[in-house]
Amino acid sequence: EDGPVNVQTTTQSFEVELLSTSYTNGGLFSTDDAGIAKGLNFACVGSPGAWEILQFKTVAEKAIDRSTAGDRYILSGLRRGLRGSEHYVGTHQRGEWFVLLDPRRLHFHEIDNSLVGMTRRYAVSHSTVPNSAPVEVTVEGLSSLPLRVANLKADRKSGGEVVFTWDRRTRARYRTLGTQAAPLMETTESYDV
Repeated sequence: EDGPVNVQTTTQSFEVELLSTSYTNGGLFSTDDAGIAKGLNFACVGSPGAWEILQFKTVAEKAIDRSTAGDRYILSGLRRGLRGSEHYVGTHQRGEWFVLLDPRRLHFHEIDNSLVGMTRRYAVSHSTVPNSAPVEVTVEGLSSLPLRVANLKADRKSGGEVVFTWDRRTRARYRTLGTQAAPLMETTESYDV
């Protein structure tokens, strides 16, 4: 479902089914704004090569017959399209994977630009997934591209001129102070309009 990107939305939700709760200490749990700011309830939804990263604030357990299914939850209070994954918002289909992420255990590896376009094989290594089949993924290099701008606005002036404004986004970690712009991490700043 399409919706706001990188802001909390109260009009959307995801229904997820956990096949194993060993990693989640027994299930999924709600958090507050402070927990969201600390990076709690990060997840990715999608399939290999097409992951949307999001956060969820509210968890409601869905009553089901436990003898035939795993634990099901309705997730809401979503922050969607995080970490440059906004182009996957609205592309999901029933049956896709839901993976709960622990930011303390995530490691982002710098990818050599010479690998872009090449196919690599990856396999999950975890005690709850003992013999996972390798998955082939084409390295796209998306994490090295600048993020799309946010809050794009067009204002038509009386002479017919159109003035565009937007907020720059960055992959750098920083704390915002009022209306301060995101720090520029690239060597130059230019946009195709």
